[in-house]
Amino acid sequence: MSILENVVALAAYFGVVLGARLIPFVWSRAYGIDNWYWKLYLEEYRRTGCIPVTLPYYLLEHQEQWYPPLFPWLVGKLPEKVEERAGWLVAPALDALTGVLIAGYVHFVFGMVAASVTALVYALSPVLEDYNVQLNPRTLGNLFYTALMLLLLQRNLPLPVVVFAAGLLLGLIALLHKMTLQLTLFSLLFLSPLIGWKTASLVFLAGLAMAFLLSGGFYWKVLLAHWDIVTFWNRNWRWLNAHQYYDSPLYAHLRPTEYRDNRLHREGVRGVLHHLKLLAGMLPASLCLFAALAIVRGDVFPESRSAFWAWFFAVESFALLTTFVPQLKCLGAGILYQFNAAVPTALLAGMLVAPGFSIWSVGSVLCNGMGFLWVLRRLRQKARAGQNSFTQDLSAMFDVLRAKPDGPVWCIPLHICDAAAYFSRKPIMWGGHSFGFSILEPVFPVLRISLEEVFRRFQVRYLVVDKRYVPELILHLTEQIGQPVFECGHYTLWEKEPS
Repeated sequence: MSILENVVALAAYFGVVLGARLIPFVWSRAYGIDNWYWKLYLEEYRRTGCIPVTLPYYLLEHQEQWYPPLFPWLVGKLPEKVEERAGWLVAPALDALTGVLIAGYVHFVFGMVAASVTALVYALSPVLEDYNVQLNPRTLGNLFYTALMLLLLQRNLPLPVVVFAAGLLLGLIALLHKMTLQLTLFSLLFLSPLIGWKTASLVFLAGLAMAFLLSGGFYWKVLLAHWDIVTFWNRNWRWLNAHQYYDSPLYAHLRPTEYRDNRLHREGVRGVLHHLKLLAGMLPASLCLFAALAIVRGDVFPESRSAFWAWFFAVESFALLTTFVPQLKCLGAGILYQFNAAVPTALLAGMLVAPGFSIWSVGSVLCNGMGFLWVLRRLRQKARAGQNSFTQDLSAMFDVLRAKPDGPVWCIPLHICDAAAYFSRKPIMWGGHSFGFSILEPVFPVLRISLEEVFRRFQVRYLVVDKRYVPELILHLTEQIGQPVFECGHYTLWEKEPS
């Protein structure tokens, strides 16, 4: 193929992934909850020009933010107006870059048909569409993780080149995203028999040195914050995704009979089946690869693909370990590692385009395609119902709150806290972004102290309540505080007299 034909092909792969990723934004550009935290962080970074920034809006964490600094530093270099108007494009654009990286690799090694399958399987991965709809560092971390794995699986590069380049990428990952770093370190360990223990050890040491060097020593605080969140979830993984009130020992009596357990980790056989359904549903194409292994067996393991199968096993093994091994559940929800597994899955689906194996490639496209349509349908329903997105009612509520005198704000549910901080500029009873999880633990993931104790201990002045979250609590709040001062749609604002 000519240079022009190659460029057109790469542009097409990029367009396929980007086009698929943009569909949810037709219905809303305000998905997710982390988006508002990052806007506050970037605003303060632009004002001071310094990292770490200090955010006085969060009362239940250390106010100096010890989050990995590379993502806000990079996004903060964008003009403020560009970030304000097009910040929602960052995540899908980075996904498209990852897509063109892996499809481009397959294009030059296995041909255009194989690369087209890789681009399609990656573009249609439900986990990308379901999770990655907000400003966040995971996508850039995944791009660097992909580049690192592709580099390590090349067998003809000089060792010094591999150690320097892979060490730099590992250092950048460490300064970007904690869960991606955990997966990268596990992948290094898992692939050590393939790439060599010496190479893996030198890359690890080089990456650690790069993280400290590039951050000017700030990475030490990032490590402390990393340890803080891991130990917190080691104590609390049973309540991951729990309902703050219905799963609380103090407020379980409010739980309606029709309440469905929403915790990620549930007990017994039903809990195992729930996990398997989530893992498969977020990346159905992986089932086609496992089926190919079971049916075709060793024939799918020629030398040109064996290293990529090892990569696929590494990520899926980590997803399963963090899902089912209690001691590893503190490393994050296993389902989220399917976000990273989408890359080797798409690579292998493309590489299987060959006589006798193409059925598995077609099956991968179809399986991911069905999951993709299901996620789109769910996102559309949520956007129309005002769930998991910022609504006009909530905007009106925060406008009223912002005009009020200063005072601590308690939000029900907690997932509106970051938006409350961004739009009201009031001190919010929330945290969990970097360091200080022990401060947050009495109220998250479930309430361990009563609301009366929360109000007394933290001198709460305002309550913003979504009446759909705990409707049984509304009467109690009215009796304790009085009538609300403002209501808009599903949202209610109470104001307590300062004591």
